Amino acid sequence: MTASSRRAVIAAFAAVAALGAGLVAPTAHAAESKTTSDATLTWSLNKESNWRAYAPGTFNFLSAGIVDKTSASDSVEENEWKQSDGNVSIEKKQADGTYQAATWAGLKTTPDGKDLPAAYSATGEGSGNRVKLTKGSGTIDAANDDAEISWDGAFTVVYYSGLNQWYAKDLKLTVTNGSGKLTATLGGWATDMNDTSKFAVLDEEKDVEIATLSNVDVKDDGTVVTPDFNETDVDGQGTMFKSWPKPFLDFVSKTGSGPYWYASGGAADQRKAPAEIQVAYTAKTPEPQATAPEAPAKPTATVAGTMADPYRVKVDWTAPAKDGGSAITGYTVTLTPSTGDPVSQDVDATATTATFGKLTAQNVSYTASVVAKNAEGASAASPASDPVTPNADPAATPAITVEPTADIDPAVENTFTVKGTGFTGGAAFYGAYAVVADTSKWNAGQTPTSANDFVKAAWVKAADIKDGAFTATVTVPAGSLEYGKTYVVGTTAAHGLSLTDRRLDTATAITLKAQPKAPEAPARPALAANGTSATVTWTAPADNGSAITGYTVTLTPADGKGDVKTQDVDAAATAATFDGLAKGVDYTATVVARNAIGASAASPASAQVTIAATAPGAAGDVTVRQSAAHELIVGWTAPADDGGSAITGYTVTLTPTTRADGAKTQQVAADTTTAVFTDLDPAVAYTASVVAANKIGDSAAATSDLDNPVNPAPDQSTGDGDGDGTTDGTGTGTTDGNGSNGSTTTGSGTADATTNADGSAKLSATGASVAALAGVMIALAVAAAAVTILRRRNA
Repeated sequence: MTASSRRAVIAAFAAVAALGAGLVAPTAHAAESKTTSDATLTWSLNKESNWRAYAPGTFNFLSAGIVDKTSASDSVEENEWKQSDGNVSIEKKQADGTYQAATWAGLKTTPDGKDLPAAYSATGEGSGNRVKLTKGSGTIDAANDDAEISWDGAFTVVYYSGLNQWYAKDLKLTVTNGSGKLTATLGGWATDMNDTSKFAVLDEEKDVEIATLSNVDVKDDGTVVTPDFNETDVDGQGTMFKSWPKPFLDFVSKTGSGPYWYASGGAADQRKAPAEIQVAYTAKTPEPQATAPEAPAKPTATVAGTMADPYRVKVDWTAPAKDGGSAITGYTVTLTPSTGDPVSQDVDATATTATFGKLTAQNVSYTASVVAKNAEGASAASPASDPVTPNADPAATPAITVEPTADIDPAVENTFTVKGTGFTGGAAFYGAYAVVADTSKWNAGQTPTSANDFVKAAWVKAADIKDGAFTATVTVPAGSLEYGKTYVVGTTAAHGLSLTDRRLDTATAITLKAQPKAPEAPARPALAANGTSATVTWTAPADNGSAITGYTVTLTPADGKGDVKTQDVDAAATAATFDGLAKGVDYTATVVARNAIGASAASPASAQVTIAATAPGAAGDVTVRQSAAHELIVGWTAPADDGGSAITGYTVTLTPTTRADGAKTQQVAADTTTAVFTDLDPAVAYTASVVAANKIGDSAAATSDLDNPVNPAPDQSTGDGDGDGTTDGTGTGTTDGNGSNGSTTTGSGTADATTNADGSAKLSATGASVAALAGVMIALAVAAAAVTILRRRNA
């Protein structure tokens, strides 16, 4: 390539460097400048970018366009690689030195078709691939070695077959007086060869210098130049190595490939140096035309917070004095923070102000610059405004004093006076909160979850804070503070900032007055028995700061016999009586005192006392009823009260009602509630009595119904008793009614009696007739007697 061609290429690169693309304002040598719209740039970057990679089976290569990457392990496949994309293509050097369109297979071979050298090889030839950019446009001034050319399009640099990957787009060559640079917008993906789990999409960086150019000979048809490989502090720590430009090195270091772009004394250093850049173009004398506007004058930035958004900055400017011969079409306003990334706004041509909101970063300052635009391009940026800090830190550390801080009574309303100093800066935009808080929910430096984390809060308005100082009160209702918890009085930022900004947090501990306790346990009480009652007496214990409100007295039977009994009595009582206690049971008593705080421990148990046992109570439900002939059964139920001593037996007495003598008595066991009396006279009615006994003595006698004595049942086979009849051999029959009004029936006649074989009497025909009649009379007498008995029982 001739010297004039090289000059033309460099001039084309210089044109692209203009912010916003397009032609730049004419230089002092404008009369000699020419334009180009067909500039080409070819560049293999360096040998390392076309070499075998260290990881087995992986390669370093170039691709047209932007090849996307979705994860740390995502490598570039054949169907993703591009030989061409728009104005960008990848060419491969052939064995004869010419170039042809590259192929996927050719990425892994040398120009003569052999496998690439081993990754650790210090010598040899790489794949020979290069990137080619076409249709570059810009200006060239070969006489002064000036050039400015821009290219549209992108290419991707792939290392380790895509485990490490970045791209460059919108290249721009700028050369002035033979010195210049090649810049581009860089993007890519952050990875780490030592930790394959790391992966992030990098923000694009514009106008990054990717090649530094010296001694550029700009010609009317192009230029050829090898970028500088100069000593550079590669890590910012004074480590000096030959390197690609520092801005470029800083970016590719984020992708994990930094060490491949500077020499470090290893065998691979010869592959890292930049390769030759070739630029070719056709230079034409340009027609006079409009240019981009002049840069606006220095803008003004001011803090302009509102209640809705406290952290805003307003930028004001004036239109530039010269619009470059083309009307202003708009402005780009950029706010640049002292740390972090700039933010920009595009506004229309009539605007001379722009507002930036949500600038919440703490203690970060901002400067503003403005770029004017017209149909020809964009101006240079204005000078930066003076810095402003919308969310400044407090000028001094916030501090408070609190009154009172000790001997706080939770039972009453408490008002705390809070005096603060140092409450300035962005955190104080809404003022502050004076708060009382339980330290288990909030303390200084701790983010509250909601207003409910505070026992009470009072808003100190921003207008009430003068030069960072204020005085405020916060009142806590009675009963809001609890013993067993710790509390602070403090401050936070107000409103929504209370949940996000800790710069106004302060806290001063407060202490509560001594806490009352439950009473002491009463001393050992006295217990005295009286019949089936027992009285417990005691003396009042110490109340431990809270008046006694009552006592619980408990009477406990020994060995689990009987029920435990309790009484609650008022505070004035020192005695309690329990009635109706179980007889024969030993009891002890304890006393528990109560106050508003709680209950004391139980007193020691009293001495044991016994409720004396007595003779049992009377048996219940004594009854007399018929059983077999000449028998009565006496039944009863056990006494409801055994007198506190187990029943040992019963004495059952059957007494006739028709004579004073003849009473019959039985002794029966304790587990029996019936007694059978035999050989009784059916003609006699009886009543019964039962006496229960225990080891203490006998109960009172319990009796059956004295108004309704009971007769034993007669023997039906002999005819005695109720309706029983006998017939003598003379044919006279007599019936003893025994309750059937004493009627007697006598029948006369003669009956001959003979003896049957079994010894019974056999009657003659006449005797049989008489006997039949006598039987009828006997049956009637029995019926009458039964009616009489039923009437007596129902009386």
